[in-house]
Amino acid sequence: MTQLIKAFAKDETGVAGIQYGLFVALIAAVTMVCVTGLGIVFSPGARVTGLGLGLGE
Repeated sequence: MTQLIKAFAKDETGVAGIQYGLFVALIAAVTMVCVTGLGIVFSPGARVTGLGLGLGE
């Protein structure tokens, strides 16, 4: 039983998968913040230049 516990403690195969998952989550969060920020910045400009015409205005 102790050999099984020692083998489990030394096993690091899942670590890379967890790291990749965290990287993907971080990239997704940064992307959502950037896209939301750009949408807020450019939405008034779209109304001023006429690009928003016909969209319920």
